[in-house]
Amino acid sequence: MKYGFDPELFQLQRIPTPDWAVQGVTYGERQAELEKILEISSDDIVRQAQDFLQWALTDPTAVAKFQPFSYYSEGVNGNYFVGRQHLEFSSEQSSRILVETELILTRLNYKNLLSVYQRHLVTLLWDPATKQGQSILAHDTNYDSQISNLKFKLVKTLTVGEIARGKPTDEDRLTLERRWPEVLACLQEAAMEAVNDGSGSGHVDDNFFPSRLELTGEYYISDINSGDNSPMTVMLHFLSHADSGDQQHDGYLGYDLALNVPEDGPLTYELWGSSSI
Repeated sequence: MKYGFDPELFQLQRIPTPDWAVQGVTYGERQAELEKILEISSDDIVRQAQDFLQWALTDPTAVAKFQPFSYYSEGVNGNYFVGRQHLEFSSEQSSRILVETELILTRLNYKNLLSVYQRHLVTLLWDPATKQGQSILAHDTNYDSQISNLKFKLVKTLTVGEIARGKPTDEDRLTLERRWPEVLACLQEAAMEAVNDGSGSGHVDDNFFPSRLELTGEYYISDINSGDNSPMTVMLHFLSHADSGDQQHDGYLGYDLALNVPEDGPLTYELWGSSSI
């Protein structure tokens, strides 16, 4: 199988960002200066981010290095739109700006509606004086993506009785109910560790499942089960951004873990692994 996109058929072309897509710009310190730079250089920034992504997806050397499991997908013709952006002054080069731009490849879904095929994050070290940017790879810098930096929020599940499925024993259910606020705090810590330690940022050299670009940061508890002489098992569901105009936030990542909730003393967990949902 030939990996990568065929450069003769696949040429990136920007299309308008649809209303349903997550978008917007965030800024670091000195926001007014950054806003002025973006106003002057926005088109140049996107064009250079596009050029870099075109290279990353079609150049044989880049494909071998960054995209070993990507191949030309039916219906993906190079159309993309711009999603989120983040700008901040570089801590190492004070006259330059770090600009993150989310470029979202599209295709038509089974309803013939525009949908997301894959989200990519391109970061440029931008020189406002020359309007030129240098691409920054995730593995070549200590800079942490702000777009991929999730704010975790528990949704849907508020009490033990509101868990959609699950069969804790009567004894475990009583313990859960008594220590429920502590359980939620423990599971939030587990959720943060699961995603931050085992997911991609969305950069071309760090783009794999699960990708933090896909996630909203919202999650819920779908199962808590227990049996005699065994730890409780928990399934967390993480939600993704909408992929098309007819889709709301949807399940993207499931994560299993073991949870120890004693009658007294600290709660502990052990992460088991993730799955696509």
